[in-house]
Amino acid sequence: LSTGALVTVRGVAWSGDAGPVTSVEVSTDTGRTWKPAKLFRDQRTPFGWRQWEFTWTPPRAGYYTVISRARDASGDAQPLAQEWNPSGYGWNVAARIGISVSPAPPVPTAELPETVLIGEPAAYGRCRGCHGDDVIRQQRLTRGQWDREIDKMTGWGAQVGSEERPALLDFLEKHLRP
Repeated sequence: LSTGALVTVRGVAWSGDAGPVTSVEVSTDTGRTWKPAKLFRDQRTPFGWRQWEFTWTPPRAGYYTVISRARDASGDAQPLAQEWNPSGYGWNVAARIGISVSPAPPVPTAELPETVLIGEPAAYGRCRGCHGDDVIRQQRLTRGQWDREIDKMTGWGAQVGSEERPALLDFLEKHLRP
């Protein structure tokens, strides 16, 4: 980004059984100060999604950590640090992103291709449709645990055919073992 350029940060917040999302706050200074984001559609139901938006103009060149956190009707806010969760489900930490701001417009760079491992089965590529490669790689599960994960994902609609399953399990066991 360039200094002086208006930036619009957008997101979606969700709340559980503690009540609907009532606010979203955004920090552009690594959590030292917080400002309210604009919420869309008055969603007053538990488990409801709320779209939000926040506009900001970077004051000077530098690296900024922008953090967003939602608050529900009971007053609970997303934590800034997440407890370890080996499967990654129920992730509830405040979202953060790093933004570099330069005094001049940045030079466009070519998009890097996605890394593909030799012998990677097609089903693994479909796993990355929902899960980032980094999330998959951090799991470090045994073959039995990967088998249960595949059961869970196919139960949620993942497209892994029975004929593809052995090759996918072999790949995960070989490359992503504990």
